[in-house]
This record gives sequence, structure tokens and C-alpha cells, in this order.
Amino acid sequence: MHALTKNRWCAVKWILCYLYGTVEHGNPDTSLKALSDAEWEGDSDDRRSTGGFAIYLCSNFISWIARKQRTISRYSTEAEYKALADTIAELT
Repeated sequence: MHALTKNRWCAVKWILCYLYGTVEHGNPDTSLKALSDAEWEGDSDDRRSTGGFAIYLCSNFISWIARKQRTISRYSTEAEYKALADTIAELT
């Protein structure tokens, strides 16, 4: 921002004043929510479970995935933990 003209400097000041005046506006909900689920042995041919997740920022849907898990789960709880691990990996 070197060599600013007077008009541009006035525009920058106007923008900063506007932003300062609107700090309290907007949605106070800044939560990040993630949901995960799995279907144990969903495919009878290869016995692999299907897992997935959905991620919300505030109340806006921002990411999702649904896919077969890479390994065979022996229990439904194991399939759910794998889906949860995939969700956490996406968030970090």
C-alpha cells in the first residue's frame, strides 16, 4: 500500500470505519459440528463396512464423504470407531 492517493486513502479509511461499526452484526453461532455413521458389513460380497461423515460450520453444510472402509470390521462398534477416526482426520 505504498504511494496511496488521497482518494484511495479515504476509501481505505471508510472501509475500516465500516468494519469497525459492524463488529456486532452477524451470526454469533461459530460452532463446528461433525456427524459420523457406519453401516456394519454393508456389502455381503466383501464384508466391508460403509462409513461416512458430514461437517457443519455454524448451520452451513461444508463437507461430507461416504465410502467403503479399507479394512473389514469384526464388530459394528469397530466400524463406528473407524468412521469417527476418518471424521477426526478430516477436521485436523
